[in-house]
Amino acid sequence: MEKGIAFPTCISPNFMCGHYSPLEGESIDLGEGDIIKIDMGAHIDGYISQTATTIVVGAEAATGRRADVVLGAHAAIEAGLRLMKPGSTNTQITEIIAKAASQFNVTPIEGVLSH
Repeated sequence: MEKGIAFPTCISPNFMCGHYSPLEGESIDLGEGDIIKIDMGAHIDGYISQTATTIVVGAEAATGRRADVVLGAHAAIEAGLRLMKPGSTNTQITEIIAKAASQFNVTPIEGVLSH
């Protein structure tokens, strides 16, 4: 059975929208309240699976504008997933994602691949 890494493990802090893999010797200091997205993938028997999670460093929850971003992203993905069914178009899903995010005064980043 073939297996292995399908996607490098990425740890993207605050201002980086995703897929940050620091080079050897490169580092970023993380502080309390920083928002970190961790994503990774595995390859098993020809199939690839990816997963990601978002955490707040040293705190139980984000506050202020950072909370708006986390909640806006959560609402956007939930709305998009509900519309992901036969007959829906990419345009409809993109529109509902933007509408849900706007409720938290945040805007999805253009040109980022959703997977």
